[in-house]
Amino acid sequence: MKKICSKKLDDNFSSKPLETKDEALLVYKIVRAYSDANEEGKLYELLTGESHNNPFLFLEAQPYSQRKHEGNTNLDLAMGSIKKREGTESGIQYDSKNQEKHFLFLEAKWDSDISVGVKYCTIRNQLQRVIDNALYFSFNPESINKIYVVLLTPKKYKNCFEEKLNSRFYGYKYGEYSLDSSIILRELEMIKSELPWKEGENLDSLIQENIKKLTLNWVTFEELIEKITKNSVKEEIKTVYEKINIKKRDVESLYSAI
Repeated sequence: MKKICSKKLDDNFSSKPLETKDEALLVYKIVRAYSDANEEGKLYELLTGESHNNPFLFLEAQPYSQRKHEGNTNLDLAMGSIKKREGTESGIQYDSKNQEKHFLFLEAKWDSDISVGVKYCTIRNQLQRVIDNALYFSFNPESINKIYVVLLTPKKYKNCFEEKLNSRFYGYKYGEYSLDSSIILRELEMIKSELPWKEGENLDSLIQENIKKLTLNWVTFEELIEKITKNSVKEEIKTVYEKINIKKRDVESLYSAI
């Protein structure tokens, strides 16, 4: 079995049944299905629309933070031209020797929304933080051609976004950031007083350069589940996923009737 995450996470998730709306476990089962079928490239293309020859992938990956007062960001999934950071269990770094020169950071949400604010900065949001980390993931802009940040959610929330009926904060921020990347730059400038660069670092020019290579994508769980090659695995995940969603709707209907 291929290593797609830390041993601790694999031991916890490999035999754990999907019974609740645990997006980390759902992502694990979907990614494991693609990895076991040697279809990491197919998964990468579904998430980005871009092919990648044998992309490295890691769940619950932690790129190193360059900001004071902020620990490493926990990504639901990182893929592409990346590699493990030596001496760490889940740390990753950019692989400048990989000829493909692109990668993705993924944030998954089932029914929850992105978090807003951290101890030292109340205007920080989770999607902004993932994008920020992606923009300075490599200190050499010439080593990167493309940067992808992917939002993974149930189809119903993407449908709401497309109908301009956002029910989640990430819908608003995804829309803003997709339409005008200068909003990202202005937000990152605004947080500098509360989350400055670590001593000796100034990555403003790097971010200005790398944002030109940024693409935001929104993909659904349903799309990924449907494209799993092994039918028995696909049907198992699909059945449980739909059952949990129906159970949630039944509970909501019960409360609305009281």
